[in-house]
Amino acid sequence: MSTLPDGAYLAALAGVRPLGPRRLRRLLTHHEPADAHAALMGEAPLAPALATSFTPVVLDACRHELATRDPAVCWAGCADVGIDVVALGDDRYPAVLVHDPFPPAVLFLRGDPAALAVRRVGVVGTRNATRQGLDI
Repeated sequence: MSTLPDGAYLAALAGVRPLGPRRLRRLLTHHEPADAHAALMGEAPLAPALATSFTPVVLDACRHELATRDPAVCWAGCADVGIDVVALGDDRYPAVLVHDPFPPAVLFLRGDPAALAVRRVGVVGTRNATRQGLDI
């Protein structure tokens, strides 16, 4: 059994490019964070409902990236700068985002999440920006 908090596994999983937002959301719907990490690493079975989304090619790509993303190191990096990591469905997940058509599976939070209950501005980015996007 893991001694790391869920946030450690969430932080590691959130940066894995082959997952993408929808695939990560599906993975976390069927697995707790530590179990999801173990399944992608080939250390535990993957939920049968995920077989079509997680082909051998996708699993190999995820495993390759996760091999360089130690959950303990990801968690320590977040903790060092005061960032909390929460998953959709967690009590700490901001209610205003739960009803978004495509709520993020994982949020990195710093500061008071209650600030989202008032007028706000969102900054949207991507993990895989195009050359044009980077130039802009």
